[in-house]
Amino acid sequence: MNSPYTGSRPFCFHEADIFFGREEEINKLLFLIKNTSLLTVVGPANCGKSSLIRAGVLPRLTDSWYVIELSATPKPYSQLAKALLADPLLEPACQNYLAHSLEVTEALSIQLRQQSQTIYQILHKTTLSPQSQILLFIDSFENIFREYQQGSIKEIEDFIDFILEITEHSAHHSSYAITVLIALRTDFLADCTLFYDLAQRIELGLFRITCLSRERLRLIIERPAQRFGATIEAELLEQLLNDIEREPEPLPLIQNTLGQLWQTAQRDNPYEISLTLKHYRQINPIVVPRRQQLTVVKPAKPVLAPPLVKMTVPKGEIVLRLVPDPKTRKKVIVYLKHIAPKATPADIVKLIAQPPVVLFKRVSEVDAQVIIAELTKRGATACFIPISSKSPKKLLITSQSVVKSPIVKPVKVTRSTATTTQPGSHWIASTTLFTLLLLLFIGS
Repeated sequence: MNSPYTGSRPFCFHEADIFFGREEEINKLLFLIKNTSLLTVVGPANCGKSSLIRAGVLPRLTDSWYVIELSATPKPYSQLAKALLADPLLEPACQNYLAHSLEVTEALSIQLRQQSQTIYQILHKTTLSPQSQILLFIDSFENIFREYQQGSIKEIEDFIDFILEITEHSAHHSSYAITVLIALRTDFLADCTLFYDLAQRIELGLFRITCLSRERLRLIIERPAQRFGATIEAELLEQLLNDIEREPEPLPLIQNTLGQLWQTAQRDNPYEISLTLKHYRQINPIVVPRRQQLTVVKPAKPVLAPPLVKMTVPKGEIVLRLVPDPKTRKKVIVYLKHIAPKATPADIVKLIAQPPVVLFKRVSEVDAQVIIAELTKRGATACFIPISSKSPKKLLITSQSVVKSPIVKPVKVTRSTATTTQPGSHWIASTTLFTLLLLLFIGS
């Protein structure tokens, strides 16, 4: 390690001795990990969630804990399989689940997806004691929701169910109890409501990262340099604190600046390093526009499909008649969120809690058949009612906000003869009526 400052990258496990400023959060998380089967650390982007867990929490766990770490995407089951195969203790126990016809990671990921108990069978075949506590740390969990929006719907739903199953198992069994620790960005917290059971479980074990005070920022700046035997000039320390005082994301800025300061001071005197205000003026200070020091890549907005094409067929309302159980409700919520992105998940949950309710109004019969078919696949009961008919008055969204879902497959709708008007039928009906009136007149 050539520098006590990490720059733009997060802290690693072996850098715990230079990680400062989060002692209060570390102690709280250590307590919660021992008493919660699913713990979610939530904070804004670039607030130090990963560093807090990797350099603050994990090194302080006792020897009775065994840590498995993975990134959420791409393909979470593949990431879990890679993490198990990369572990020297777990890898030998994974060999029994590998198919010779498939690549190693693919074979294990398929097995984990088909049977959630596979992970317990692997742990049982290792030298770990059944009383060992397993921590499954999933970093950047917001990527799960990004992948879901990109179309990996079934795999993400299965992985969410997998997480809920192992946490439920740990709540009732002490043998190889697995605690799941998640790092999640605050702006993706609302996406948890796409999965009804997940939202409830996360709410029970939610830990929010607080803003750093001036004194804690002082520790982050000063203590790492002291660990390396270096000094920081008092005037420089106060200048740095003043410059980052109003920054919404101070950590990346201060780490980048301190990294540049260290390199400059090291060139001046590699044997007795001292960071001074003179060095600070030689580099781009924090008061220079932030874009020159840190470029934050914002996730691209999902591209929505074009609106449903208006057709010259009868219009009406789609009425949701029945949502029989919680599992059906979860699937219906997820589907409706996809085809009606203007509706918030909370509104959808509240609306469908007491069917019958109107989901869409002024939607064409053809489009309605597609949506009803998809709702039926998910276990719900819905129907199409023409505009002239009476139907419940609770309303979710108009047809202007409906978009095609990536999981909707167009279905061929055959219109019945009862609703089809044959050419010339109006003229025939008029001639018949005229003849009847003429006969009545002659008879009178």
